[in-house]
Amino acid sequence: MEENIIIMPMFAALMITLIVVFVSAFIKKDTEPVKQELINISHRKSIYRKNSYGYEIYNLAYISLILMLFLALLDSKYTTYIVTEILKNMDKIQNILASLTTLSVTMALVVVVFDKKYYILFSMSDVLKKYKVPEGIVVAVFTYIVCCVIQIALLGNTLESILAAAVFIIYQIMVIYNMISNAYILCIMITILFFDEKKELNLLQQLYRRFWISKADISTYKKLDEWDIEALEINIEYLIEQYMKLCKKSKILKIKYMEFSTIFGIYERKWYKKARRKFVKTISIVFIATMGTAYLLNTKSMVIYGGTFLMYVITIFFGCIPKTSVKNGIIRIFYDSWGYYVWLGDKKEHFIPRIAVGFDNVYNRFINIMNSINAFFYILLESGNDGEKNKEKLENIVRKVIKCFDEDKNISNVTYMPIMVVGYFLFQKQIVVNEIKNVYLQKYSKDTLFVKSLYSQIYYLMINDYEKEEDMQKAVHSYLNWLMSP
Repeated sequence: MEENIIIMPMFAALMITLIVVFVSAFIKKDTEPVKQELINISHRKSIYRKNSYGYEIYNLAYISLILMLFLALLDSKYTTYIVTEILKNMDKIQNILASLTTLSVTMALVVVVFDKKYYILFSMSDVLKKYKVPEGIVVAVFTYIVCCVIQIALLGNTLESILAAAVFIIYQIMVIYNMISNAYILCIMITILFFDEKKELNLLQQLYRRFWISKADISTYKKLDEWDIEALEINIEYLIEQYMKLCKKSKILKIKYMEFSTIFGIYERKWYKKARRKFVKTISIVFIATMGTAYLLNTKSMVIYGGTFLMYVITIFFGCIPKTSVKNGIIRIFYDSWGYYVWLGDKKEHFIPRIAVGFDNVYNRFINIMNSINAFFYILLESGNDGEKNKEKLENIVRKVIKCFDEDKNISNVTYMPIMVVGYFLFQKQIVVNEIKNVYLQKYSKDTLFVKSLYSQIYYLMINDYEKEEDMQKAVHSYLNWLMSP
C-alpha cells in the first residue's frame, strides 16, 4: 500500500504524458484563423464570467468537517453552558435567523432594481452575481429551513443518542453559516447603497470577453443616447486608470513590440524547444520529489526506486519523441495555439497564451485591460452612433483618452495600441478623429513593426465579425492607408 502511494505522482505523470502523446496524433495543428476558436453560440450570452462552484464546494466541505470536529469537542467540554442553553433558547435563535434572512432577502430585492447612472454596460444584477449575492441568499434560506426542520426534530430538548448529538452539531453549523451568509449579503448591500467607492466598475475589466462571443447579450446596455457624459467619463476613466497602472510596471515598460499570432508555423521550432525544456524540468521535479519521499520514509524496497526510475525514463522518452504530433502535444501543454508574442529587447521574449492557465501574470492583465478598452468603444458604437451629438460625444472622449496618454511620459512603446484600434472602429463608422492619425504620424510612422502589431491586433479582435477574411483585410488596409497618409 505504501509503495503504491509513493509512486503515484510519477505514475500520474507517465499516464498524462501517454494520453497527450496518443491524443495529439489525432489533432491537427491549430493554424487556422482564430475565428474558428471563438465562442460561437446560437443564443445570446452575457460577456461577464459565470461563477464556478467546484472550488467553493470543496472548501465548504473541508471547513464543515473541521468545524464539526471543533464543535463536537467544544460541546463535550461545555455541555452545561452551550448545549443546554442552545436547546433552551431555540425559539429565540430561530426568530433571530428569520429576521436576518428576511432582511437580507428584502434588501437584495430592493437593490436589484436600484440603478446608478454610471451603470451603462452592466446592471445591478451583474454586480450582485459578481459578488455571489444570489448564492449567499440560497445559503441563507437553505440553512434557515434546515434549522427549522432540526428544531422540530429536537423538541425533546435532550440529546439521548449519538444521532441526536450529530443532528445538534449540524444545527450549530447551519446557524453559523446562516449568520455568516446574512452578514456577507448585508455588508455588500450597504457598500453598494451607501458608499461611493465604485468597486463595481471592476466588471469593466471583463469587457475583453466581448470579442470571444458571437452573440452577446446587450439587453442590459443603455443606449448611447442615455449615456450621460459624466457616466461615460467615469467608466472610461476607470479603465484608463487601471491600464496606466499596468503600463508603469517595469515589465510592461520594457515591451518593444507585441504581436498576436499562432505558436505554430515560423515560431514552432523555437517554442517547441522551450516547451520541451519545461516538460523535462517538470517531470524531473516529480521524479526527484518521489525519490525524496521514498528516502525520507526510510523505504528499503528497490522496487519503488527502480520502478520510479523506469517510469521517469519512459515518460521522458515518449515526451521527447521527434514526431510532429508529439511536438504539438507538448507545445499545447505549456502554451496555447494562439497568443501574444511579447518582445522586451535584448532578445528576451514571452509567449502569452490567449487563455491563461492558472493565475494571470502582469502581461495577461495588461492585454486583458487593453482589450477591455477596445471592447468598451466597440460596444459603445454597437449601441448606436447616429446623430451629430453622439458622434461629437465619441470624438471628445477619444481626444480625452489621447490627452491622458500624452500627459504620462513614462510609458511603453505599445501604450497607444488601444487608441489605434479604437481608431479602426471609428473609421468603419465613418467617424474620423484626426488626433489618432497625428499619434501614428508622430510616434509610429517609421516603426514598421508597430504596423504589423496593429494589424495582428485588429485581426484578433475583428475576425469574428467578417464572413470572409479577405473583407476584413481590405477594411484594415483601408484604415492603415488613412493612418499613413500625411
